[in-house]
Amino acid sequence: MAALILSVAGSVVIGALIWLIVGPRLNLNEEPVQNEVLNVLCYMGIAFVIILPLVVFVLSE
Repeated sequence: MAALILSVAGSVVIGALIWLIVGPRLNLNEEPVQNEVLNVLCYMGIAFVIILPLVVFVLSE
């Protein structure tokens, strides 16, 4: 449970940082505000997929 919470928290932080650095590169919606929100959610999802195994393997040791 701790690994899941740590992974979600880490993915939120990293996804937001990626969005600040890269910006809204993906065109997921015509509306600009909704497009930025969807970009942040995509970045957080990608970060979660990468962070979860790292956290699980680090905490399991």
